[in-house]
Amino acid sequence: MAVYISAETDFYSAAWLRSTARRYGVGVTDDPVAATAFWVNVSDVEDLSNLRQTRKIANGRPVVAGGLECASGNGAALAWADACVVGEGEEFIEAWGAGGIEAALSLPCVQLRSAPLAPVTPSTRIDFKCAPLMQATAHCWYVLAARGCPQHCGFCYTSWSTKHQAAPRNVLQAYRTMLDQRDARSQLTYITNYSQGLPGKKRGAQSFLLRDFLRNPAEAKGLTLIRLGIEAPVKPAGSGGASPSVTLTCWQVSTWRVSDTTNLNYFSSSASRMTTRIGGTSPITVCHWRGAMVATCGPSSHTSILVR
Repeated sequence: MAVYISAETDFYSAAWLRSTARRYGVGVTDDPVAATAFWVNVSDVEDLSNLRQTRKIANGRPVVAGGLECASGNGAALAWADACVVGEGEEFIEAWGAGGIEAALSLPCVQLRSAPLAPVTPSTRIDFKCAPLMQATAHCWYVLAARGCPQHCGFCYTSWSTKHQAAPRNVLQAYRTMLDQRDARSQLTYITNYSQGLPGKKRGAQSFLLRDFLRNPAEAKGLTLIRLGIEAPVKPAGSGGASPSVTLTCWQVSTWRVSDTTNLNYFSSSASRMTTRIGGTSPITVCHWRGAMVATCGPSSHTSILVR
């Protein structure tokens, strides 16, 4: 039995699926005509169109979906998939390799289209030591550093739907050391929703809670791109230690570039306005607008944040 893997918008997920399939003896084909089953990565809602197209190509052959959009089990993916893998996929792939599709589909982490309301238990097993190190460009590499997030911010579906697990620090350090020895210009991007405490010199893109970035902006030194989420409660002026009356909940995540010499000049906040400056030149402002919270990063910001 040969599986066709479809992950159009996420090259690392496709690489992880291929690598894990090889480890557990599952045959993979690049020819959808020769495939006896299809695995589709549905990490975002945009991937549903690819799942729908795969359903047409499959022409009756089994289609199994996995990824963040399958975290609830009985979501939209079951409109086109025969089954959804809830949580991590390693346990499912191992069962497929050992006992075939029937054994894999019988796992408690699998939601069947024929039983969309049946109880399901998310799988949490993942072997970070076997996660592939992927080269994207001449000097840019990617590796899986963690799953989920320990912060549980109100705006973040990932932190609530995915158990937080981090790769052993010595594993990430070994990748960092190997790349430094091979190419001094190498950039290693850690795939993670929580970027604190990662080893070695960080390059490429990283995600930060705004609270953590403000506490320690030096964490961003060496990065070419940072992503900030506004999640921290904002206390009204004069409230002291009282419980916050306003909580900023991020609807989108902001993105902008910073230099190696990023420094935080000041930070002030109230229930209606928050202003920071990065490097003294790029103001980030959060204020009320038509009943919502809106954040912008300077006059030439890459993106804005809509905060409900």
